[in-house]
Amino acid sequence: MMHSKYADQLENSNITAMAIKRIDDLSTQYEEEFDVAKRIKMVQEIDSLAVAENHYAFGWIAPYTVRAVYWNKFNHPKCGVTRIGDYEAAFTLWWYDADKDAQLQKAKADKTLTMTKPNNKDAVEYLDCWGVRSGAKAEK
Repeated sequence: MMHSKYADQLENSNITAMAIKRIDDLSTQYEEEFDVAKRIKMVQEIDSLAVAENHYAFGWIAPYTVRAVYWNKFNHPKCGVTRIGDYEAAFTLWWYDADKDAQLQKAKADKTLTMTKPNNKDAVEYLDCWGVRSGAKAEK
């Protein structure tokens, strides 16, 4: 729990040592409340308070494998990562490209240079790489 009684103790779920009286009050009420709708509202308020205090950033799952920001000095297979992999696949599938790095260093030094913007065709080709758009079998 996020109760402040755990803030100074080791090895519990209050890992950020949060100590907010309103969360303490809601936590106590939550343990005594049997109405599910009320409990949901309590948890939502607890989450809201925790996020507002910058203790937590609650995540979500996106409908794609990876979105990454990187310096454009790498090359990679057509599909970038494996179909069922995650961002860690880049560490084994991508490789350093000296020519791209030279272009990158030039662009970093000359602020008038810009990168070309990818077009929708690139996105479609990526989806087709796995047979997602066309219904075709995945490339081997």
